[in-house]
Amino acid sequence: MSTTKTPMRRRAGLAAALASLMSVLCVAACTASPSSPPPRSTTGPSTQASTAAYDFSPFAEQTYEQVEVSDDPARVTAFLPELNVSEAHSMAASREDPRSIPGPDPQYWLNAVVTLEQDSVEALAERVDPHELSTLPALAPELQQYVPSGCTFTRLPLKNATPITGATPAGTDSFKLTAFSLSADCSTAIIMAEIVF
Repeated sequence: MSTTKTPMRRRAGLAAALASLMSVLCVAACTASPSSPPPRSTTGPSTQASTAAYDFSPFAEQTYEQVEVSDDPARVTAFLPELNVSEAHSMAASREDPRSIPGPDPQYWLNAVVTLEQDSVEALAERVDPHELSTLPALAPELQQYVPSGCTFTRLPLKNATPITGATPAGTDSFKLTAFSLSADCSTAIIMAEIVF
């Protein structure tokens, strides 16, 4: 596990992460025209074949622009600094219609599939709900292909996530975990979160 960071360093790192993510998201959202298309579904044939063994909850987030998959682990570890990640695939997008007047606190959703180092797997496995999930979280369809086949997932109660991941408690920061599922046998986690700028 990484060493604990001071509050000042954590705030600086979080601010940098927010600024970096904001610049990426704004490329599409900030340049959208008044005639931007309506929200679209993000289903695709490439994700259906590789995830046939899993039952995912319906993906309900609205997307108003093209959302690309990032393979930069820093996109995730910037918000979860104590999580040791070796590989990550993530997506983030605005929840606001670019045709409407932006609100005072723009909201974004973040989905990620990450491969964890063994120390993080072991620490998280001690805190999960032991019951196997029959339905996985509502992961963006483009990310479902990155979930390894043949894995067993359990749910990590969000109150148990903070000491292991470094996430701040809900409602006290700009980043809030909304779901965390772990497959200890596959060293894989599915992470859902909300970001407020």
